[in-house]
Amino acid sequence: MTNNKPHYDANTPPVLLITFNRPDKAGKVLERIKEARPSLLCIACDGPRPGRDDDIARIKAIHDMVGRIDWCVNVKTLFRDTNLGCGPAVSQAITWFMEQAGEGIILEDDCLPDPTFFRFCGEMLDRYRNTTSVMQIAGYNLASGQYDPGYDYFFSQFGWQWGWATWKRAWDHFDLTMSSWPYFKGRGFHKYYPFSPERVAIWDRAYAGESTTWDYQWAFSMTTNRGLSVVPRYSMVENIGFGPDATHGTNDITGARYRVPVQPIRFPLTHERYVYPDHAYDTLLLLVHSKLYCKRNLFSRFQSRLRRLVGH
Repeated sequence: MTNNKPHYDANTPPVLLITFNRPDKAGKVLERIKEARPSLLCIACDGPRPGRDDDIARIKAIHDMVGRIDWCVNVKTLFRDTNLGCGPAVSQAITWFMEQAGEGIILEDDCLPDPTFFRFCGEMLDRYRNTTSVMQIAGYNLASGQYDPGYDYFFSQFGWQWGWATWKRAWDHFDLTMSSWPYFKGRGFHKYYPFSPERVAIWDRAYAGESTTWDYQWAFSMTTNRGLSVVPRYSMVENIGFGPDATHGTNDITGARYRVPVQPIRFPLTHERYVYPDHAYDTLLLLVHSKLYCKRNLFSRFQSRLRRLVGH
């Protein structure tokens, strides 16, 4: 008999919430975390940007919100006095979390998970804890519902970090500077499947310091260690962060392209038999992402041309 009822107790994995200056979104995510009752809750918040009084007020609202938490007895916080920026702030917060917990769930304040996401991550963290080729558990699936392998999840050489989980033994491979990229590229490894011109261009920019994020670097760390991501058949996380207050996805048109069906997962899970990359899914994902990449570039070029025409 299938049990569809979510099961949450003190064994829910530790959770890290990464936030900055969006107390409204952080509050929504905290409500979902509250339902899951994690054994450990870590909260990291970057400091205000210079000259931004609005950051100070919003971060204070987050401080106050965290101070009112009475539903978790084990809360740890990492609040920065100065602004480190997205890449260093997030990656250092994850390192701090891994040192505290050893493994767990990572949610940024724009990643709203379905309640079943927490149990799914817990079971995957337990099942693949000692399988070193598995480096992360993804909650978001860009091709949500477009591919059915006959199991509730599968393994991919790709994986979003919009709601995810990992282990310290995997995160220890992370390198924000991507110091080995020139060697990797010099050996010609970037010319073969599953790489794409878009992915190589992204890593070129990240290595050159032109990217302010951290997830491209994490993807590279996974690739250089032949790491796999657990991916659910349907996405279990909605990204609610697109809009004018976002760091990267600053318009709703971009957000619409990444809105995919979100569904709760059923328990008990049907498990993939082999820990092996699903090439059919990876090929589909490359196609889906390539189309979005082209559309995004066309839209960006249109915006630039429009700004030139109107004199801005």
